[in-house]
Amino acid sequence: MIKNISLILCTVVLSGLITDIEANPITDRRAGEFRVVVGSANLYKKDANTLEYNVQELAKHNGFSTENLYNDIALIFINGYIPWNWPTAKAINLNAMAVAENTPCTISGWGKTETSQIPSTLLGATVPIVSYPLCESSYGKIPETMICAGYMATGGIDACQGDSGGPMVCNGKQVGVVSWGVGCGLRNNPGVYTNVSSFIDWITMVNSTFDYSLYRNGGNYLCSSYIRLLIVLSSLLLYYLF
Repeated sequence: MIKNISLILCTVVLSGLITDIEANPITDRRAGEFRVVVGSANLYKKDANTLEYNVQELAKHNGFSTENLYNDIALIFINGYIPWNWPTAKAINLNAMAVAENTPCTISGWGKTETSQIPSTLLGATVPIVSYPLCESSYGKIPETMICAGYMATGGIDACQGDSGGPMVCNGKQVGVVSWGVGCGLRNNPGVYTNVSSFIDWITMVNSTFDYSLYRNGGNYLCSSYIRLLIVLSSLLLYYLF
């Protein structure tokens, strides 16, 4: 049983020690306030595939703004390796290219549903990429550091409160991080995501500052030289301890 959950974020993992989320929920928070859980799709149950880690360091983007949510991305350095061959984790690449309009993408999280309830089991959905001109027709100027996805004409399927920090995966690559939107699933109001391709250099730079020598214990673990993404398919939960 996982107790005392006051913040739930579905996140992704960069290398064996670093998880990737949005910056907004961790603003003014300390590393010791969080735990990372890997390998369980259920918020309240653990099994043989469940791993838990303390958070050693939080790295929020220096350019993050709470006013416009620019640069809404952060990295979490955990206190141990996630095994490379862990059965509920799959390694995929970070996206570095533009993604075409209408490309189907998968989002996942423990956010609110149409009944405004937080599900106990991880949920997922498919949303199409929305072009910048179409997205800007709803929200005004959208920078290239963001990317939009959703069903403009019909609404209905979208990320919602509680999904923030979760992944958007397109064509097998990590394309976005759930960031913001107006309402949930509303027509002409697509979800807006942090555009991972705009932050490859930043992720690489921050990754190089972490002290991997503390955990360089060999075996079937991911090395610091990998700039690859593990997306935990059922799988990675960040929550407050208090």
